[in-house]
Amino acid sequence: MLFTPLFLTLPINIVDFYRNPCGKCHGSVCLNLQIHSMIMEFWSNINSESKNQFKELGMALERTLAKMYLLKDIPELQIRILNDRCRWRNFEQGELILNLNDKSTDVYFIVQGEVRVTVFSESGRRVIMNDLKPGEHFGEYAAIDGEPRSATIVAMNRTVVAQMSSEIFNALLVEHPFLALIVMRSMVSVIRTLNERVVEFSTLGVKDRIHAELLRLAHAGRIVEGAGRISPPPTHAEIASRISTHREAVTRELKQLERQGVIEKTKGSIVIKDIEKFERLVSNARAGKTDKLFN
Repeated sequence: MLFTPLFLTLPINIVDFYRNPCGKCHGSVCLNLQIHSMIMEFWSNINSESKNQFKELGMALERTLAKMYLLKDIPELQIRILNDRCRWRNFEQGELILNLNDKSTDVYFIVQGEVRVTVFSESGRRVIMNDLKPGEHFGEYAAIDGEPRSATIVAMNRTVVAQMSSEIFNALLVEHPFLALIVMRSMVSVIRTLNERVVEFSTLGVKDRIHAELLRLAHAGRIVEGAGRISPPPTHAEIASRISTHREAVTRELKQLERQGVIEKTKGSIVIKDIEKFERLVSNARAGKTDKLFN
């Protein structure tokens, strides 16, 4: 699709204005204001299809693997070759990218947007496993072992991914052993988290599982001056889906924690006021101890 540069659509009388400035500012201020006004008028008058074309053009300019965490130390020339050998795909909010038990083996690198990783229990309840952000990747398990997909992946917002074949991905791991080490460490981290969650599902009540999930979310966010900030905060339904419970249970417990002064809800975030105390609370619950810190 062809795009006309924005400056070619502006009226030619800008040139005449520049030749005959107002005399007070020698044309510079007035010219800038008039250009800004014309650009705003142009943008407000074009149709939504044209606006989407400009947005897609901007997205296309960012289509590079150079900012991917896994590939950031790959030589620039090889990155350019990989860019050309990937399939670049756009997904809208809520659109399915991968389905559980799919037999595809490609690896996906998130260039723009966010995706959600989910699985389903035997009863059909959805469980949110993780949310992935730009720079991260998914699909490497199937690329390595050739087995069906172990989770469902859905776009959380407008998302751009680079789809790389498993053959190219595995060749990269062989050519650059440090990449294989990074992938292994990532897998170990996932295994540790999954083990932690299995133990929580088996031994902790709903209230303690909520606390453990809040702590995980805080560690994934920001810890500043002893407080953990979860931003943007997940909905109550999303927290419930992460720990396999009902939204109402999450709502009740968050209100209780807020009344006790353990958490504070601000615009766009949930703040755990004393992260060290909260860590001890969760640690004691996992050890089967009764904690009196917030009673």
